Amino acid sequence: MKERQRYGVLHYNKNKKEEEEKEKKKKEKKKKKKKKKKKKKKKKENKKKKKEKKEEKEKKKKEKEEKEEEKEKKKKKKKKKKKKKKKKEKKKEKKKKNKKEEKKKKKKKKKKKKKKKKKKKKKKKKKKKKKKKEEKKKKNKNNWKKKKKKKKKKKKKKKTKKKEKKKNNKKKKKKKKKKKKKEKKKKKKKDEKKKNRKKKKKKKKKKKKKKKKKKKKKKKEKETKNKNKKKNKNKNKNKNKNKNKNKNKKKKNKKKNKKKKNKKKNKKKKKKNKKKNKLHNSWFYKLTKIIRDFLQGFFSPTII
Repeated sequence: MKERQRYGVLHYNKNKKEEEEKEKKKKEKKKKKKKKKKKKKKKKENKKKKKEKKEEKEKKKKEKEEKEEEKEKKKKKKKKKKKKKKKKEKKKEKKKKNKKEEKKKKKKKKKKKKKKKKKKKKKKKKKKKKKKKEEKKKKNKNNWKKKKKKKKKKKKKKKTKKKEKKKNNKKKKKKKKKKKKKEKKKKKKKDEKKKNRKKKKKKKKKKKKKKKKKKKKKKKEKETKNKNKKKNKNKNKNKNKNKNKNKNKKKKNKKKNKKKKNKKKNKKKKKKNKKKNKLHNSWFYKLTKIIRDFLQGFFSPTII
């Protein structure tokens, strides 16, 4: 009966132990599962964060590239416009020059023609005169005195006519010179007016350009400010999130490192003391100490 009772107690204890072992294993399994789940969650979170960061970076890069492209486009357009304008002005100037040259040529031609006509007329007149003279000479062959008188009169008349012609030509020349001077003055005034107008236009354009540039700069500054504000907001958000996470990690690592450091320090100290004791007990150290003490009286400690 006693033996049966003892066997029953033993059997009970064995079952209890097995049950406890089972419970322990179950708890450990649960703990491991929880840990694994936590790790998986953390990994997922980090992956998500990394992805978001990458997307943000890509977005910023794209925006920057688009801006640069737009800037380049505007620059090219401006350059093209400027080139076109320059070409137009050059063409205009060339046209003006050609017109002027043509006018000059025409004038010269006209003058030449006039001169030729005049010469021809003169020649004709002379011929006619000569003919008339000869006829007259033939006619008045006997009346020499009369002829002489007539000739004198004619000569005088011719001289007066020549004088008058010279006077008229001088007057004409003076008038022409005056007219030319007036035209030159008028042209100068016109050119000056044109130059001033061009200058004014250029100044206005420059002012407009400056204003545009200022506006653009202001806009860019505003954009940069907003961008930085957004960036800092996200940065602070992530910073605070990671701060708490890293704080606990740091605390844990600090404790671990301190323990490790102290262990290392104690080991080093122990080794050093062992070495020191060994050296102090050696006969060479003792002999050196005796010699040093002996020489102390003759020399100063600094030389030693």
